Amino acid sequence: MKNKLLILLTLLLVISCGRTDEQEVTKEQFQQEQEQEQEYTVTKNSDTGEFIIQIIVPETATYDEIYEALQDVQLRTRKEYSEDNIMIVAYSDARFTYKGLFGTHGQYKLSKGIEEYTKLSPKEKAISEEDKKAYLDYLSVFSSNLSTDSNIDTAKKEAASFIKAKYNEQIAVDADKYLFGIEKEKTEKEKCSTVTYLVQAGSLPGAVKHIDEVMGGTMIDYVMTSIQETQIMDVFEHNVAKKHEEKNDVPEYEQAPVAEETKA
Repeated sequence: MKNKLLILLTLLLVISCGRTDEQEVTKEQFQQEQEQEQEYTVTKNSDTGEFIIQIIVPETATYDEIYEALQDVQLRTRKEYSEDNIMIVAYSDARFTYKGLFGTHGQYKLSKGIEEYTKLSPKEKAISEEDKKAYLDYLSVFSSNLSTDSNIDTAKKEAASFIKAKYNEQIAVDADKYLFGIEKEKTEKEKCSTVTYLVQAGSLPGAVKHIDEVMGGTMIDYVMTSIQETQIMDVFEHNVAKKHEEKNDVPEYEQAPVAEETKA
C-alpha cells in the first residue's frame, strides 16, 4: 500500500510541476521567460514582422567569442522561431539597444531557420565611460532624426554635426565607427549545397541515425531539411565490364602495311 501511494504521489508532483508537450507556449510567454533570465531580450519589428533578439557580450570580446554567443542563442531559439525571420544582434552595453542600431559587435540573420549572413565587429580596446556618454548623445540625436526622416545617412549627418559642436570632430568620427562600423564588415555568408541521399533503414528514425553516424564523422556542417519514405525496396548496382583492348607491342615500322582500297 505504501509503494502504491508513493508512486501516485510522485506522478502527481510531476504532472503538477512539469509542462506537458500538449501545452502551447506562445512567443510572448517565451520572450517573458527569457527576459526574466536576463540572457537576452526579444522585440518585434512592427513594420517587417522580424524578431530582433538582443544579447550583451563583453566590450573587448574576440571574433570567436562573439560568434559563439550568437550561435548559442540561435541554437536555443531555433525551435521557437523556426517559421520566422529573426535577427540576433550583439551589443556591449544595454544602453545602446532600442536606438535604431542593429548591433555594435555582431549580427546574425536567419529567414525561417536558414542563415542568410553573419557580421562580426570585435573592438580592439574598451572605451571610457566618458566616451560612451558621448556615443549615447550621438545615438540620441540619430534616433530622434531617424524617427522623423527615414534616411539613415541624413540622421547620421545630423548626429555628427551635434557631436562636433558639443565635443570635437574626432569624437564624432569615433562614435560613427564604433556604432556603425559593423555595416562595413564583410558578410560571412555560408554556401549551402542541397544533396539528396538514399538511405536503407527500417524506419525514419533509423534513417536519421544512419545519417548522423556518417556525417558526424566529418567536418561538414549539415542540416536535414526533409526526410521521407520511398517506394524503393532494394538497389542493385550495375557494373559495366570494361573491354580490355589487346596491346600491340610491335613497333609501327614493323607492322604489316594496310592494303589500300582501290577504286574500279
